[in-house]
Amino acid sequence: MILGDLYYALGFLILLVLFFIISHFSKFYQVRDWVLKYNKVIGTEPEKKDFRSEQEYSDYITFQVFTIIEFIWTFMGLLTHSWIVFGSILLFTILTSFVRVRIGFEPLKKLATLQLFWVKLLATGWLIMNHFHLHQDAWTILKNI
Repeated sequence: MILGDLYYALGFLILLVLFFIISHFSKFYQVRDWVLKYNKVIGTEPEKKDFRSEQEYSDYITFQVFTIIEFIWTFMGLLTHSWIVFGSILLFTILTSFVRVRIGFEPLKKLATLQLFWVKLLATGWLIMNHFHLHQDAWTILKNI
């Protein structure tokens, strides 16, 4: 029980970071887009000196670290009773990434990325509320639909 509480407490921190990323989405998206274009033109990851400002570098590193921690948290969630929700998050992330690569129209890429963060925020919020308050089995809910 304590281990589950600690796991979902980490999930609460991820929820807060997701909210922060959504609230500053344009800034994070511009830096990420610049890095992708830099990789395409130069062929390597940009170094610290290649960024336009120290703040952009800090935003990029923060986003990278968060992405790794969030992926590990979500992947470990496959071992919980809410595995179907965690699996859905991973599947939706993969599908959205695939769609973003195929879309050539930049506003639609941005919208797909923002949608992904909203889905992750809502799913993570539900998972945390379910663990601490609702105590519902996601698999049973899906079977009854």
